[in-house]
Amino acid sequence: MQMEKARWVCTTCKARKKACDKVLPICSYCKKRQLNCKYDDDEESCAEIKRWTGADRSHIGGGTSILSNERYSLANERAAVDRIMHEQVCQIIRVTDMSTLEMSDQYFRGFHKVLPIISADILQDSLVRRDGSLPPPASLSLLILSMYLVTLNPSESKMPTMLSYYVTVKTSFSHVQALEISSIYMVQAGLLIAGYEYACSQPDAAYLSLGVSARMFALCSRRQAQGTENSMKTSVETNVAWGIIILERLILCEIDDVHEKLINDYPKVDFQLPSELEPRDAFRSMSTSSSPNVYSLSNISAITGGGNFRQQAKTVALLDEVLSAIRTSSEKESKQSDLTAIGAKLQDFLSAGLAENGWAWGASYGALAIIIRSLFLLHQNILRNLPSESIHSKSWQMSRDALNMATRIMIDTSHDHIDHGMPHNVDSIPLCGGYNLRCAVEHIETNYDVVNNSRYSDDLRTLAKLCDAFYTRWRPLGCRRD
Repeated sequence: MQMEKARWVCTTCKARKKACDKVLPICSYCKKRQLNCKYDDDEESCAEIKRWTGADRSHIGGGTSILSNERYSLANERAAVDRIMHEQVCQIIRVTDMSTLEMSDQYFRGFHKVLPIISADILQDSLVRRDGSLPPPASLSLLILSMYLVTLNPSESKMPTMLSYYVTVKTSFSHVQALEISSIYMVQAGLLIAGYEYACSQPDAAYLSLGVSARMFALCSRRQAQGTENSMKTSVETNVAWGIIILERLILCEIDDVHEKLINDYPKVDFQLPSELEPRDAFRSMSTSSSPNVYSLSNISAITGGGNFRQQAKTVALLDEVLSAIRTSSEKESKQSDLTAIGAKLQDFLSAGLAENGWAWGASYGALAIIIRSLFLLHQNILRNLPSESIHSKSWQMSRDALNMATRIMIDTSHDHIDHGMPHNVDSIPLCGGYNLRCAVEHIETNYDVVNNSRYSDDLRTLAKLCDAFYTRWRPLGCRRD
């Protein structure tokens, strides 16, 4: 029978300069002399890490698995994976010349405003409190890598290619998940990846990533309920739950298959609203008794108050109705009636918001984007399913007017955004902003009466300018589709 052998010589033979036969669990030299035989993984680990940290920096994000098949036995050791993932973070720092502090500053001033699911205080505390002699957990390093993914601007960073880095982060996620089934860091990393894919016009990939994150979060919550994990009742977990709800519905807007169902139901009873997760906001009490932060479907008209993410949580209830109505299998006439009723509710909701606070480029921008996405989705569906004899009917005209209004708002929003110093504020555009801009451009190009002819060219150029800036920032990944 062939003896199992180690990859490297034992420490004793190495120190005594003896020829080690590397037999496991003890080499012949040590066995004969009854010496302590130890195979040190350090040299092996260094060789593995060196593969990713050599002078050739193109290794970063080269689409190669961090852990090759031949080293899988090493990968099963958490400490080894922690070291390798930590080295990945060190390498991205070297390649981009951007420290984690600089990245975090950009992240919390940019992408965090769109999807606030990470607490700056908790993140900093996790990094500061760890033992300096040991690398952080692999899941925390993965979260840092995911934060770099959504923070790096392809047109400004020193990253050779974002596509290869994206592939590396996705591969890293799979490897870490094999060892750490679920954790809040993993859920947060998965949501950032899903948000990146959605913004980069890959809704199918985003839908899969979000599904994994949603199920991991459900597992975390179940473990908490069973008392096997510490309590997660903090603002962070509340925001993560809302991030899953909101992002899933936005992604599903771009999935053509009407048979795809929502993984997470919209809450039907009183529930906690999210916060903006500003510093020192992470451990806010989640008591729901007599709290103004508790929200139910009965007060859906009260859109003012709270920050951007809280208003998104309210408005996504209407998008939930749109998706449900579109994907129902009811009779065509009944379905059209339901869609028309929801359309009227959307416009009333939008009008109330515009009258109360303008829903301008600032605090309500994310909620406005969700309502506009809902209007485009709903009325495009109504027009697409109207029989030919209904053209120029009352229903046809109502939908045309609604699309005209949504397009006009996108034109005004584009002017407003550009006036605030584009392209430096592109990260503040909601993730569904690119889809809304494309819908507005398409509507103008196919319906010349949407705006006054004298302004048509200028408005189209404005929309196209912001659309180009958005997709320069969120460059489409070009993933292959079967």
